[in-house]
Amino acid sequence: MGKFFRRIHINLSLLFLPLALLYVISGVLYLSGFNQDVGAEIRKFSVALPPNIENQKELLDYVKQFLQEKQVRLPDDFTPKKAKGGGIMVGSVDYSLVMKENRKHQTLSLTLTDRSIWGNMIMLHKGKGKWYFNVLGYAFAFALIVFYLSGLIMTNFCNKRRMEALSIVFAGILITAVIGYLSVI
Repeated sequence: MGKFFRRIHINLSLLFLPLALLYVISGVLYLSGFNQDVGAEIRKFSVALPPNIENQKELLDYVKQFLQEKQVRLPDDFTPKKAKGGGIMVGSVDYSLVMKENRKHQTLSLTLTDRSIWGNMIMLHKGKGKWYFNVLGYAFAFALIVFYLSGLIMTNFCNKRRMEALSIVFAGILITAVIGYLSVI
């Protein structure tokens, strides 16, 4: 039985090692004060909003034409989505365009963001990538549970020094609960 759990533990650990490193690096960057725009190239434009635009498709066509005239690379995907903070976003995590209308001044602000590898990693860590990377993240979370359970089984948690191990687990729960509570109040 121990040999079986050892194989599961080793194989899952090796499979998820690159993902674990991505989460560690991006998490440390984020906790150190960096955000998804670390190393990003951000370009901003403000253009007059033509009065004859009646729908979103016409607005997107107008923006495409403006960017092409400025010889600016267009995002690969021009499917509009609601942007955080208002406006419309097109593109991907790596290269995006956010458009915000200012009806009072009849202007349209355009913000192009070309993220660095570090910014992309932070966005993946935050679950802002495509759905299939999030599925991999859920699989990793499940694998972590398997790692701990198989590790406990391999170390004969159920037989030797049970009270010592249980007291350490209880201490971990208590420390996590207290520090977590104090961090959010």
